[in-house]
Amino acid sequence: MRKRIGIFSSILLLCCWLAGCHPAEPEILEMGSRVPELPLLEPEVVEPNPVSQPEEVGLSKEPEAQEPIIPEPEKHLIAIDAGHQAKGDYSTEPIGPGASEQKAKVSSGTQGRFTGLAEYELNLTVATLLREELEDRGYEVLMIRESNDVSISNMERAAMANEAGADAFIRIHANGSEDPSVNGIMTLCMTPGNPYNSVLYPQSRALADALLDGMVEATGANRQSVWETDTMSGINHAQVPVSIVEMGYMTNETEDHNLATAAYQQKLAEGMANGLDQFFAGQEDSNAPVQTDSALQQALDTALEGLSSRWDVYVEDLTTGEIASAAHQLPADGKMVSASLIKLFIMGAVYEQVEAGMLTESQVDADVHSMITISDNSASNRLTKLLGGGDAAKGMAVVNAFAKSLGCEHTELNRLMLDDNGLQNYVSAADCAAILKAIYTGTCVNAEYSATMLEHLKGQQVNNRIPAGVPGDTIVAHKTGDLSGLSCGDVGIVLGPERDYIICVICNDPYTDGGAAAKIVEISQQVYAVLQS
Repeated sequence: MRKRIGIFSSILLLCCWLAGCHPAEPEILEMGSRVPELPLLEPEVVEPNPVSQPEEVGLSKEPEAQEPIIPEPEKHLIAIDAGHQAKGDYSTEPIGPGASEQKAKVSSGTQGRFTGLAEYELNLTVATLLREELEDRGYEVLMIRESNDVSISNMERAAMANEAGADAFIRIHANGSEDPSVNGIMTLCMTPGNPYNSVLYPQSRALADALLDGMVEATGANRQSVWETDTMSGINHAQVPVSIVEMGYMTNETEDHNLATAAYQQKLAEGMANGLDQFFAGQEDSNAPVQTDSALQQALDTALEGLSSRWDVYVEDLTTGEIASAAHQLPADGKMVSASLIKLFIMGAVYEQVEAGMLTESQVDADVHSMITISDNSASNRLTKLLGGGDAAKGMAVVNAFAKSLGCEHTELNRLMLDDNGLQNYVSAADCAAILKAIYTGTCVNAEYSATMLEHLKGQQVNNRIPAGVPGDTIVAHKTGDLSGLSCGDVGIVLGPERDYIICVICNDPYTDGGAAAKIVEISQQVYAVLQS
């Protein structure tokens, strides 16, 4: 019976349509008006009947054009922690997840030696300015505290940022020293070997660098360094990229008075915001697909055809950002025996320690120059030990941490030069390109020391590889590496007439092909021809 009623109803509706008896237009409800409730009916089941289905040609209305829905760009969520509070809580909590070592939950901080301004008050003032600046730029903000009269431990502050899924966690502080002459801005993050959250190191280090650069540029203050440490509970408990900002020294007369002024506080907030802009721009750039230069790629592939040794080649056009890379019999772990190419990373680590105030230029410049220009192994070993305070193993750890900070996953300093301990030192062509690009762009340690490193590389005395493949008046800043029977390489920056580029060529087991250096010259010629045409 229900089937017959359904068929009859369909025929009746069709007749009404053909006769022009269209149903009334539906009422358009204004936003917020209540839709009348209708009784909920079970759907009528009608078996398909091809004979009773009318043709729809000429009967259906053209669908109205719909405006495309463009999603709003995702907003970054920033957790801002104004460090300390009015009353400290000196009971203890674990310094990191599952740690037996305990540390005070939270202190009230320092205060201005000359202004009397409490650090916890300064931190909240700048944090509030930063929130306003970030919201004006389209960020979302989570304030860990908005009052001085709170009791929130450092572990709890990190937990709040974690639970919110913050894209960055900024902990705002001011510094103090027994030496009233000490001044400047520093930032902090974890070390690459942090036992609690080392996976966050690359992003946290990038965040710390960006914040430091932004604040120094905005204020003109002295740039101290990024202090990598695993002693901060609020960092160790974080599960999101995190950095502590030390805005200046409240024990220095000039800086204490600056920190107490509204104009300087605003500069600090704007500098931090600029740093965050730069940090997220860098994250987007790192996720962007890398473009390959097809002509260059073909040249590299052709150059390695028929070889039997292990080869790793990487080239980047510094004008367009396009790259090409090729490898032959590359080890599964991607690591190539480095010979003296590892000295690039020793140089970088040395100048990072100079910037941090741990070493002085007068201590290191002569040895760095000899290590790079004539590949002096004794100079290299002295510098490695100096990095470790006399301990070679600690010095090697400093170099490896520096390499990791650049994102170089294949670089390892495992022994001193010519030391026979059964281990080898390793790099990859891409890792060498990473530090060379940082030097070229002025971001390896800082612009000043990047320029210093570039000059050392321009002074290279062994010029029978990359430079031999380009015109004689071309400037090449490079480093060679040789280890008898194991490794032959050359990596550098070519400052060409049309465009600059990075070229890194490494051959392991070089005697298999007989004349690895000559092959590097050939590859250098081909790359120059493609990029300068």
